[in-house]
Formats: sequence, structure tokens, C-alpha cells
Amino acid sequence: MMILYESLRLYPPIPTRTRRTNEETKLGELDLPKEALLFIPTILLHHDKEICGEDAEEFNPETFSEGVAKATKGQMTYFPFGAGP
Repeated sequence: MMILYESLRLYPPIPTRTRRTNEETKLGELDLPKEALLFIPTILLHHDKEICGEDAEEFNPETFSEGVAKATKGQMTYFPFGAGP
């Protein structure tokens, strides 16, 4: 399973996705109006060294040896197929 997770991390089948807010939303320090279009660069999150470690560009299935939550430091940053609506 680790090889599959790592392959999907490096080469996500959906490298970017968009979402639209359906109400006014606060995201960190940003205030987003209703109907704001968000662009989520999945591939950049999956290759971010702060999230995935210094070897983020390398194939290393051991990253997932303790599960997805541990590999992403508990952040919702691994979603090769999306994460719902």
C-alpha cells in the first residue's frame, strides 16, 4: 500500500482542483466572499518540503510506513482524488 500512496503523492491523477465557497468564509486571515473560486494545487502540496520532508521530490514509499496522517504531520494535505465536495 505504501508504494501506491507514494506513487499517488508524486503523480496525483488530479494535479489541481477548484472549489467554490457557498457562503462567506474565513480561511486563516483571509475573508472569502460567497461564490469565491478557490484553486487548489494538489501537486504542489504533495511536493512541498515543509509538508513531505526534504526528500519530497524523491520516490520514498517509507514515508507512509506509519500511515497517511503521520506522513502529512496530521494536516489535510494528501488527497490525490479529492476530499469530497
